[in-house]
Amino acid sequence: MIGNLKNPLAYKLLVGVLICSTLLSAAATTVQLYVAFQRQDAFLREIPGEIESGFGQSLSIALWSFDETQINKLMDGIQARSDISYLRLSNDTGRVWVRGPSDPHEKLQSDTINFLHPDPLKGEKTVGTLELGLSRAHIWSGLYAQVLVVFLSNVVKTGLASIAILLIFRQLVSRHLQTISSFVSNPNWLNHASELSLERSSNHTPDDLDAITTALISTRRELDDVNQDLRSASEQLRAVLDATANGIIGLDRDGRVAVINPAARHMLGGKSEETPFEWPQAIKFLDITDLNPLDASSDPVNRALAGQALINETHLMTREGEDQNRYVRVSSAKVDDPSTDLRCVVALDDVSLLEKNRQQAERKSRLDALGQLTGGIAHDFNCLSPLELCHYLCVTGGMGDGSEAVFG
Repeated sequence: MIGNLKNPLAYKLLVGVLICSTLLSAAATTVQLYVAFQRQDAFLREIPGEIESGFGQSLSIALWSFDETQINKLMDGIQARSDISYLRLSNDTGRVWVRGPSDPHEKLQSDTINFLHPDPLKGEKTVGTLELGLSRAHIWSGLYAQVLVVFLSNVVKTGLASIAILLIFRQLVSRHLQTISSFVSNPNWLNHASELSLERSSNHTPDDLDAITTALISTRRELDDVNQDLRSASEQLRAVLDATANGIIGLDRDGRVAVINPAARHMLGGKSEETPFEWPQAIKFLDITDLNPLDASSDPVNRALAGQALINETHLMTREGEDQNRYVRVSSAKVDDPSTDLRCVVALDDVSLLEKNRQQAERKSRLDALGQLTGGIAHDFNCLSPLELCHYLCVTGGMGDGSEAVFG
C-alpha cells in the first residue's frame, strides 16, 4: 500500500495516518513539556526555603554585627544561583544591598525572606529583609532545547507504529480490497469465467471481507439469471414481432424510427436501414375524400408523437412510386419511461383488402336497394295503369261493348 500511492484509498489512508501521527506527536510533546515545566517551576518555588535554611543564620549574624564584608559575600553566593536574577537586602537601619537584575525587562517571580536574631532584651528581632526575584529563563531555555528532540522522538515512535499498522492493514485488508476492486472494475466481470476469490488461508475465521465476496458472487449469479431471463424474453418478443402481420414501429423523441419489425419495413417500402433512421419522406397519409396529403395536425404519426392515443383509426397511406394506395388501421401508445429514448409505439394494420371488400359490399347493397326501389315503382305503375286507362275512356266516352275485352 505504501508503494502504491496511485491507489486513491491507499493514498488517503497514508495521508490520514501521517496527519494523525503528527497530531499525536504534537499532543504528546505538549504534555511532556508541560509536565517538565510544572516540575521545574515547583523546584523554583522551593528556592526561597532553601536560601532561608542555607543562608538565613549567617545573614542574621552578619546583619546583627554589621559585618558588611560577610554580607556582600553571602549576597554574591546567593546570586550565584542561575534561578536568582534580583536580590535586595535591607536591614533595620535602612542600609540596602542590591544585586541585579540581569535583564530589566524580564518578568520575575517575587518572594520575601525575613531574617530574625535573638535580642537579650527584646527577644527575637527582625534584623533584615531579603527580596528575591526568581527567573524562569533557564526553565524556558531548557524547554526550548527539548521541544525539537521530544517532538522528533515522538514523531519517530508514532511513525514507526503507523507504518506497522499500515503494513498489517495491507496484509489483512487493503490487498484484498484491491483484488475485489480489480475484479469488479473489469467491464465484463459479470460474464467473466472465473469466480472472485481472495488469497486467504482456508481455516481463517469468516469476516466482513468474506461477506463482501459472498455478496458479490451472489449478486453476479442473480444478475446472470436476470440477464438470461431478459435475453429469453427479448428473443420471445422479437419472434412475436417478426411473426405478426401488423407493422410495429417505435419512434424516438426526434421522430426517428428506433424500433421496427419486418412487417413495418415492408409497409414503409422495404426499408433495410439500421435503426435509428428518419421517417421516410415518401410515406404520406391522404385525406380519403380528396386524396390530398393530411396537414401536420391531422397526420397520425405527428399526433402519436404529440402524446395522443390513437385507437384503430383508418387512414389512406401512399408511397411514392406506387400506383395503388393502401388503407391502414393506426393505433398508438405513449411511452412514459424516462430511461428510454422511445416516445411512442405505432401499430399499422394493412386493411386494404378488408376496405375494398367493405366498399364492394356497400356498392352491392346500394344497387340492391336501387333495384328494389325500381321494382316497387314498376309494380305500382302496373297497378295504376288500368285505372288510369278506364278513367280516360270514361271521360272520352270510348268505353263500349268491348270494354270487357279491355279489362278482361
